[in-house]
Amino acid sequence: MRYCKRCVMPDTKPDLWFDEAGVCSACLSYEQRPTVDWAARRKELVRILDQFRSKDGSHWDCIVPVSGGKDSTYQVSRLLEFGNESADRSDSRNNEGHYFHDT
Repeated sequence: MRYCKRCVMPDTKPDLWFDEAGVCSACLSYEQRPTVDWAARRKELVRILDQFRSKDGSHWDCIVPVSGGKDSTYQVSRLLEFGNESADRSDSRNNEGHYFHDT
């Protein structure tokens, strides 16, 4: 079994690969964060979300499938925070600030 020289992620993780120095693809991807145009990425996300956002609150804006692990839980938390920032939906939030849908 091989391990990343930086983070010790094992090669048993699906879709993980190592460069010639033994650094995993997750670490290499993380290194690229400073070069990402985050403002452009956010603008694109808003554009996509606006296409599907419920205009009258009559249905879900989106469904995010998750495993329940810490990474996917964080993903949902960030998406909820983003939704709270980008849309005034106070009429459809429960007491915890999470969106809900009445059927």
